[in-house]
Amino acid sequence: MEDLVKQLEQDWDHGFFYKLRQGYYDPSEGEVLISKYKKLLNFDEPAFPRRVVSLTWYIPLFLEWQLERVESMGGDLEAYEKFRNTMLSLLEEVFGVP
Repeated sequence: MEDLVKQLEQDWDHGFFYKLRQGYYDPSEGEVLISKYKKLLNFDEPAFPRRVVSLTWYIPLFLEWQLERVESMGGDLEAYEKFRNTMLSLLEEVFGVP
């Protein structure tokens, strides 16, 4: 879990989410991010570590807010929307819904 947390932190610091904040969306990097979060499906403890939650809860809002930036940079909005929906579905699968 520690290795995964480090990877997710890097995605926010200078990786996928950092680039997305600049309006740059790369579908292949999005797939890599999804594969990282899929690892959480195998977590069999009763609760997730606090750091995993802090690196995750903001994602749905963040992805929504970056839509205009991706568009302004000429990004593929259809691919981005597909990624966003896949990511949200995965988070629902990992964490459940109320």
